[in-house]
Parts: sequence; C-alpha cells; structure tokens
Amino acid sequence: MTKTILVLAANPKNTPLLRLDQEVREIDNGLERAQRRDDFILKQKWAARPVDVRRAMLDFKPNIVHFCGHGSGEEGIAFEDETGQAKLVNADTLAEFFELFADKLECVILNACYSEVQAEAVAEHIPYVIGMKKAIGDTAAIEFSVAFYDALGAGKSIEFAYKLACNAIQWSNMLEYLTPTLKSKKSAQPIVNQEKLFAYAKSLRIEIATNLHILDEPIAKMGFLSDIRYVEFVKSGNIAYLPFVIFDKVIRSYNRLHQLNSHVLKCRNHDPEYKSDVAQTHKYELAEMLQELIDIFDTKLQVILDSLDYDEEENESNYLLYALRFEAETNKIWLEDIYTTLNYLRTDAWDIFRKNQNEVDIPHPLMDRLNTIYQKLYVINDFHINNLRNQSTDYDEQDAIRDKEVLIDQINIFTSLFDKYFPRISANFRK
Repeated sequence: MTKTILVLAANPKNTPLLRLDQEVREIDNGLERAQRRDDFILKQKWAARPVDVRRAMLDFKPNIVHFCGHGSGEEGIAFEDETGQAKLVNADTLAEFFELFADKLECVILNACYSEVQAEAVAEHIPYVIGMKKAIGDTAAIEFSVAFYDALGAGKSIEFAYKLACNAIQWSNMLEYLTPTLKSKKSAQPIVNQEKLFAYAKSLRIEIATNLHILDEPIAKMGFLSDIRYVEFVKSGNIAYLPFVIFDKVIRSYNRLHQLNSHVLKCRNHDPEYKSDVAQTHKYELAEMLQELIDIFDTKLQVILDSLDYDEEENESNYLLYALRFEAETNKIWLEDIYTTLNYLRTDAWDIFRKNQNEVDIPHPLMDRLNTIYQKLYVINDFHINNLRNQSTDYDEQDAIRDKEVLIDQINIFTSLFDKYFPRISANFRK
C-alpha cells in the first residue's frame, strides 16, 4: 500500500536561518533510491501557513507528516503568517487539528527545537509522534531525518527507523542523539522500560558517589575517574528519559570528568609530580557538580535513594567496602575487553581503603584476595606506562595477557566471597 509523506517546512523571516532545503532534498534523494521507493509519495509545502497546512492535509490525506522548522517549547511550533513572520501554534491546537485526521495519519515528526510538549499532546490521538526534548542543530536534525526515511524506505518499522535515526546522530559524535523522543498513542509517554531506567540510574548514582570520594585524593595520585556506568547508561538509550534537570547535569558533569581524566593521563605519561592549575580547577568544579548531581538524584528519584542500602555519613566503613566492590566490577569490565584497548586499571578505591584499614573489619580471606588482585593490577599498569614511554622491560605482552586472565579469575573469586560476607552491601549490584 502506497503511503504519502507530507513535508511542512517553515522558516519565518524573523527566525534564524535553517538549512531546510538540504533536509528535504536529502529525504527525497533517500526515498528515490530506497528498495521500496514505489511505496512512498513525497509531498512538500514550503513557507507553510496554517491555511497551507489545512489544505495540504485535505488534499493529500498523508500517512506521515514531517514538520521541519523552529519550536519554542510551551509557546508552540513556528509556522508563518501572511507577512512571513512567525505564527506560533500551541500544543492543544496542534493536537486537536491532527485528531481530525487520525483515521489516516500514522506518524507525525516535529523536527524542531523543544517540540516534546507538542509531541506529547499529539500522541494522544496519533499512533507515533517524534519530538525534540531540547534544542537540536541543523546537522543533527538532517542526520536524523535522512536515516529515519532510509529505514522506512527499506521497509522497517517506525520504532526501528527512530532508533536508527538516533544512532545516525551518534555516529557523527554528537550528544544530540539523545534529543529526539518517540511518543506512542497508547501511553503518550517515551517508549522506555521504567525498571531498566531506574536500574541504570541507580548504578550511575553509585558511580558518581564513588568518583566524588576519589576526588578527595591529590591530582598527582589519582587514577582515572570511572565513566563505565555512564557509558552503559548512554548506550541503553534510557538516559534520555531522566528528568531534564538530572539529564542536563549528568551530561555536563561527565564532559568535565573526561577533561580531568585527560589531564591525569598527561600526568601519568609525562610528569609524576603534575600540579596543573587547570586540572585542580576542573577537580574542584567537578566535585561541586557531582555533589549537586547526587543531591538532585536523591530529590528527584527518591526510589533510587531508598533502594541503596548504605549510608555514607552513618557508616563510612560500608562505603569503603562498597567502593572496593564497585572498583572490582569496573576493572573486570576493562579486563574482559580486547587487550589492546585497555586503559589503566583502577586502584583508587584500594589506595583509599588501605589508608582507612583500621576503620574497616574485613575477613582475612577477602583481604588476602585483595592483596593478590592489586599486586597484579600494579604490574599490568606499570607495563602499560612503560609501553607508552617506549621503555622495554622483561615483562612483555604475553605476561600481561596471562596476568589478565589470572586477574579475571581472582576478581570473580573476590566478588563471590564479598557477596557471601557482605550480602546487604552486595545486594545493590544484583538489583
């Protein structure tokens, strides 16, 4: 069955210039070369006014409507008036309008900044609606549109096309791949697994707390701050559905974290006594950001705070144990990666733990295992440092690979023992 796509483009005179012609041209080119090009008819309306939109909907009876232009959040989507100036159409008006065509309309794409509020309203009547949670640049908007219609032209579903389009933005190394949001008529909410969302968010909150504790160390002694849980969260796609105040702070915090990691790498490679003022500034800024982020997490996502079994202020020893267990998990993830892609293994929690051993009552089998693990970790780390400095040693790559396998086994044993001795603490890792 042939489907009609109606593109509505509007770039009013009093709004910033957009490359809408390129976006529509790329959509058209993609459909022309598609496997199922005969299944789609593309119609276009430029400088779209409300009267143009109404007539186009009546004349073409589209199955898919694609708006490209400007959005202003609650104020509305920017069409044009009779003089070419912006005419904002709010969410309720847009939703009531599209409801009249719900018998034919399958999907509405609002490729405009801050159009999520309109997408939610329209999704009460239309099976699928795509909006933008915040501002999106020209390049990202075009990448999204091209990939979306490439997928439809190949016979894929709307859900698949949406995911591929977000991934296309990610391939261009732009964080804006988190900006599009898909709403469904059934729930008028993001298509997201709430259980997974909270599981990932809880894990991220743990990582943030661990990094905040590590930031108490001098710059020159710090190992890399971890972003393993953040990367997993981003890849899952769930991070986009955090409350915006958390989402925005997480993105900015980890950008700063990556900058600080870069400075520490320079320290490790070139100057063991590194005392960069820039790194120190980043460190203090990051500590403030992470603390603020934890406060927001605990305010906005109380369910996550309730599920954490330790209290940092009440029981510091539990926190240190928790950090050790977390560090073991992080190192295991790196060890199971392809060997040549390994970065430095972390020893931060262990270094802090050793300074506070008198405060922590830990069974001898665990302590013995920890000593074995970190002896191997230090050896492998030194091997990487020497390689980066082009210094040869008797310890070679085969030795490192062998020790890597030993380390994975040792960490597995450690975590099993840990879960046996401290079931209440370890329960957080299994939830």
